[in-house]
Amino acid sequence: MRDPGRAVLAMRYRACLNKAASPVVQECMSLVADKVFTRWAKIVDPPHLEWTWRMIRSFYEEPHRAYHTLNHVAACLDLARAHTAGISSVFAATMDLAIFFHDIVYLPGDDRNEVLSANLLRSLGAVLPWSHVTVNHAAEAILATRDHKTDTDDIVVQTVVDLDLAILGSGAAEYDRYVRAIRTEFATVREDAWRAGRAQFLEKMLGRDRIYSTVWGHDRFEKAARANMAREVAFLKGHAMAGLILLSESFETAVLGGWGWPAASKSASVPQETGSQPAAYVDHGVCRVCSGKVVARTRTSSVVILGSPPQMPYVHHWECESCGLVYGRCPKENV
Repeated sequence: MRDPGRAVLAMRYRACLNKAASPVVQECMSLVADKVFTRWAKIVDPPHLEWTWRMIRSFYEEPHRAYHTLNHVAACLDLARAHTAGISSVFAATMDLAIFFHDIVYLPGDDRNEVLSANLLRSLGAVLPWSHVTVNHAAEAILATRDHKTDTDDIVVQTVVDLDLAILGSGAAEYDRYVRAIRTEFATVREDAWRAGRAQFLEKMLGRDRIYSTVWGHDRFEKAARANMAREVAFLKGHAMAGLILLSESFETAVLGGWGWPAASKSASVPQETGSQPAAYVDHGVCRVCSGKVVARTRTSSVVILGSPPQMPYVHHWECESCGLVYGRCPKENV
């Protein structure tokens, strides 16, 4: 028998997407948005579902975001469900509220993000079918994501912080994509300032006795997170490339120059237009950094190019489909 609750949710979601007043809700019903919307529908009063959902999407789809998007929210929600199966509905709602709002206000580098996000959640307490205690509990968890330290035994707060840090303990390729996305969000920051600030953050995390507060987080992510961050610090300080792709003049010279592909000069921000892949890998189509497959791609949005500004449009190009390294332009007919 069909679940009438899910049918109502689907109907509301389609109506939400079809609202002509907002461009955000006219987008296709992606799997990620569908999943996140369904979760939100379970923790908000039904009469206020549509406008609150449009608000949430409008925040997480801001153009300056590359990592702190609905994809990040969905990933945290999935991990939370997998880890917390069987917990009380109140604790589950507390974590969900914290996950939904922990990055809703996000301006790169602004130390007020978490405070403003927590305040926004509190301001919506009247349309949430949960007590002020639950909403404030979720707000406390949001505030704890500011420095990702938990000086409390509160399992909800600890779990939310660990969920937010889970990306650090992901596989190497996923971690590298995360780093490139964060770098894109900080596109206005000079490379030397980015390296110094990012390295400081990573070394501070590595200096902790434990990165993850919960037993679950520690067992699942700690080892991989330390390996990923140590690898990135090595790259940022110039000690080793370590397979991490970032905007780096030294990396471009070492790798692209080493393959006989001329590195971009300071007067030219991108490689020359070319109709073929660099000779060093044209016979194999394999990325020499991560061994992924090099393919022709077309993008209408911004893409990170070695030696170029992080948000430079670059439409037809050769790209590793695993690590995302862009080698140079290619003709349209190859795509």
